[in-house]
Amino acid sequence: MRWIGLPHEFGAHPESGKAADCLLMVWAVLERSGVQHPDFDQEWLDLAKTGHWSVLEEKWHAAMRLLEAPCPYALTLFKNGQAGLGVGVVVDGGVLMIHHRRGVCWLPTDLLQNLSYYEFA
Repeated sequence: MRWIGLPHEFGAHPESGKAADCLLMVWAVLERSGVQHPDFDQEWLDLAKTGHWSVLEEKWHAAMRLLEAPCPYALTLFKNGQAGLGVGVVVDGGVLMIHHRRGVCWLPTDLLQNLSYYEFA
């Protein structure tokens, strides 16, 4: 959780300690945890950078399987204010995500009842 408080920046890897991109952060968590996942697709980051949110959302849903409830390392896609969409990952009973103004944060899943949770299909 050492990334809590890092500001959002497209393309920034949280290991830099300066800023974080939600996609890169989620992939880093999945890699560290040993969870099976596809290789990072640079196209997803490019779509986010250029604001092609509907195309990114379509690609997300095509790659995912909906879960009935949150579980460790489940992923979630959410509306993120001016930043368009955000991706989070369930760790330690909460969602590690990046808020467009507050940066990297962690919130308990029971406070995020309107979110849907997914795993890679």
